[in-house]
Amino acid sequence: MRLEERLEDIVIPMDVAVIGCVVNGPGEAKEADIGLAGGSPNNLIYQDGKPNSKTKNETLVDDLEKMIRKKALLKERELANIIVKN
Repeated sequence: MRLEERLEDIVIPMDVAVIGCVVNGPGEAKEADIGLAGGSPNNLIYQDGKPNSKTKNETLVDDLEKMIRKKALLKERELANIIVKN
């Protein structure tokens, strides 16, 4: 819930998967723009279907927010570039 509240201003379409299961999490995370496969104490963050980094429970929400905001900015720039070229 905290993550959703922090990201209410993001309007660019994006798939984000947050799965607290080390068994099913990787499969779900690989299908998302940003994905998290929970595995205490280290959680694996995926970006564009590939493992990107690990995060600890204490910094999980902050780390995900940063990555999602960065990905949203990249998607916005890509979209603007497509619109300008057309």
